[in-house]
Amino acid sequence: MRKTIIFTVHTKLAYIISDRFLIPVITHRTKNEERNEILKKFKKAIA
Repeated sequence: MRKTIIFTVHTKLAYIISDRFLIPVITHRTKNEERNEILKKFKKAIA
């Protein structure tokens, strides 16, 4: 399985992509604890 990080200019687009593909989203609204958990799982998946 390939892992990908998607960067967007618009927060709304990030949430649309997240909803459409059922993937986590990190924005300026994401709490540090949740952000760290998402990144930890991403790193684990690519290891």
